[in-house]
Amino acid sequence: MLFPGALIPIDVGRRSSLRLLEDAADRKLAVIGIVTQRDERIEHPGPADVYTVGCAARVVSAVPADAGFQLSVQGLARVRLVSFEDGGRFLTARVTTLKDPTSSDTELEELAARLRDAGRQLVQRMRGVPQELAIGFERIRHAGYLADVVISHLLFEPSDKQDILEELDPKARVRKALRLVARELERIPERRSEPG
Repeated sequence: MLFPGALIPIDVGRRSSLRLLEDAADRKLAVIGIVTQRDERIEHPGPADVYTVGCAARVVSAVPADAGFQLSVQGLARVRLVSFEDGGRFLTARVTTLKDPTSSDTELEELAARLRDAGRQLVQRMRGVPQELAIGFERIRHAGYLADVVISHLLFEPSDKQDILEELDPKARVRKALRLVARELERIPERRSEPG
């Protein structure tokens, strides 16, 4: 799942997705829309099979792979699918950009500080997650973006990530992220220090 500001790899092998890439290259489109499929097992998704909030993305690179391409895409902004169009060869839709309101108050700053701390604790407990990620949390000043980064980089269910992606209010987004991180902290025990 792609969030604004994130840079992620995506494997593209489905015929309709390859057609979309070909069409975007032919038309020299700089931006494509990426939405998450509700059930990844559906081979030919229709409008009811995808979430209506996703992310506008710029394709940074496309490297040929065995079954298609591996893309590197960068999230630009949240988008909402307004209506689907008959694209024929692949799913197309009209979208509207969702503005991420910038607001700041003492409560939001306190919530963001709590999320940074909880995110750091979770990174320390999770195996296979780079510890440097917690340092990155400290550098993020925009509370809504912090929630995006914490949730997008840690191992949460797609439905949880989608809930964060769809939340436009920064304070509500940080609160939701805090609940998710707290749930994981309860589930994952603290690592014990290895005896030296």
